[in-house]
Amino acid sequence: MKQKLRPLTLALIIVAVVITLAVVKFMNILSSTGENKIVRVKSITELKEIVRSHEKVVVLFESTTCPICSAVRKYWIELSKEGRGGILYVLATFNPNAPRDEVINMTKLFQSYGVYTVPTIIAFKNGRLVGVQVGVPAAIDTDVLYDIVTKLFEES
Repeated sequence: MKQKLRPLTLALIIVAVVITLAVVKFMNILSSTGENKIVRVKSITELKEIVRSHEKVVVLFESTTCPICSAVRKYWIELSKEGRGGILYVLATFNPNAPRDEVINMTKLFQSYGVYTVPTIIAFKNGRLVGVQVGVPAAIDTDVLYDIVTKLFEES
């Protein structure tokens, strides 16, 4: 009798773990979007959900192999922590050394928004894409980056 229960018990444990992981992942997205923390996306589905559930969202598409991106990322995180402009700041980072599945997901994400050059900043308002900035000025800081972001929203 005990041996028959073991496969069923194991199956129930696996289902419970999968459900728990899904809930934790979803709660991480929610908590990070509500506390002026930087939000990192790893799939088209995650980004679409975030864009759908926030009025103003800007996404920095970057790569770990891009030196300019690392400079911009520092200021992007500062803007996110400040919550400047009531905007949700999101990072989409392509890492060619990541696990294969992540590389595939990020490639699909970048391609779905036509991002082939990094850094690229894309702004969304009320779920709609309203502006794109490819590249950034050489003299970048938090204020310059915020000016770029606000101009993307003004274009809408």
